[in-house]
Amino acid sequence: DTLAWGSGGAAANVAAALGVLGAPVRLLARVGADPASGVALRAARAAGVGLDLVQRDDLVATGLCFAVVSAGGERTFFSFRGANVNLDRAAGGAPLAGAGWLHIAAHALLEGPQRDTALALIEDAGRRGVPISLDLCLPLLRDRRADVLDLAEGVDARRDGLDVQDRHSRAGLGERVLGEPTRIRIRRTQR
Repeated sequence: DTLAWGSGGAAANVAAALGVLGAPVRLLARVGADPASGVALRAARAAGVGLDLVQRDDLVATGLCFAVVSAGGERTFFSFRGANVNLDRAAGGAPLAGAGWLHIAAHALLEGPQRDTALALIEDAGRRGVPISLDLCLPLLRDRRADVLDLAEGVDARRDGLDVQDRHSRAGLGERVLGEPTRIRIRRTQR
């Protein structure tokens, strides 16, 4: 019975939450040159998130997600990933300069230049000793499960973690998940 348009996206939501808590945080993302970009970044901007690394795409619209919530609370999402798929590390300046933590929204690992950028940032963070967290999602587990498990093997248990936010993502990891944890810690392996 209600239709609302709000800001969001996994990375923007985490950045806004950290900003509200007073953490210095920057968002690396890509939006279109359209009115949806202002809506998408509204909460992050209000929370004091640094938006200097947000790229603008003149050809592809800002990503949108339409969420349908049933009377029983079940959610179904219809998504258009939009400009974020074209996130370009070369255009992003030095995103890890002064960083104390790198958080990757798993959708960034699905495809295109955004995937290449996310993987390069993970590698760079590892070299710099910057802790990394990965917010998992069902599409990544469904389409690139082996990649997730490879990344998990490189997670430093003292510092890093994989956030498993919902029952679908937990199920997608199968035997690697014991019980119902919200965070998985896996010991780093030598390669």
